[in-house]
Amino acid sequence: MHASDIFRWVLAILFGVFGWWLIIYNFAVVYFWLVRRQHHSWIPLIGGFFALVGMAFCPLLQVRRFAFIPLFVDTGYCILALTIGLLMELFARRKKNDA
Repeated sequence: MHASDIFRWVLAILFGVFGWWLIIYNFAVVYFWLVRRQHHSWIPLIGGFFALVGMAFCPLLQVRRFAFIPLFVDTGYCILALTIGLLMELFARRKKNDA
């Protein structure tokens, strides 16, 4: 194993573990909000991106193929993506009606 492979494994593990930990934390925050009606602050987007970077640095091709999955699993990213899509749709409808 070369030094570059070791470096990639270390980066993959560090970014991956930290990213997946943030994703699990985001799920816990959503759970407490929905079930117990307790509000906690959360860190949207960051968990999905850290896990994506960790999986992208992994030397295994099978893992790198699915590096986009954390973005869909992270609740913060999904909520933001749905909100942006909804706003874009509303803006497009308003602009279409104005024309």
